[in-house]
Formats: sequence, structure tokens, C-alpha cells
Amino acid sequence: MIRCATGADGLECLVWELTVDGAIIEIEPQAVAPNLFRLQSPALALDETCRVTHRDGRKLTVRFAG
Repeated sequence: MIRCATGADGLECLVWELTVDGAIIEIEPQAVAPNLFRLQSPALALDETCRVTHRDGRKLTVRFAG
């Protein structure tokens, strides 16, 4: 789940790859993710602020911003 700083409803996403430094995620075709957001997944014990470093269609490469 992507959560934006605006407090708007989150965007669903699929985590393809997860490392200690970041992740590759996929968002819905019509979704637009901001450059900075929180990535949350209770199943993966994940709650990180992320910065988008690369966009390739629906796939985003993000780095954890601490």
C-alpha cells in the first residue's frame, strides 16, 4: 500500500523485489504515484518512506529514504 503525504486513500501495489535499501513495485495502470511516499505492508513488516528513483510504465524502483 502506498500512502501519500496528502492523507488521501492509499494506492494498492505489488512488491516484486525487496532489499534492505529499496524495492521494485508495480502499481495499477491508472494510478499515479508521487515521487515521495510511504510504502506499507503488514505481511512484509514494511513501513518505509520511499523516493522513486526510476519509472518504467507501471513499475517503480524506489529507495528507502530513512
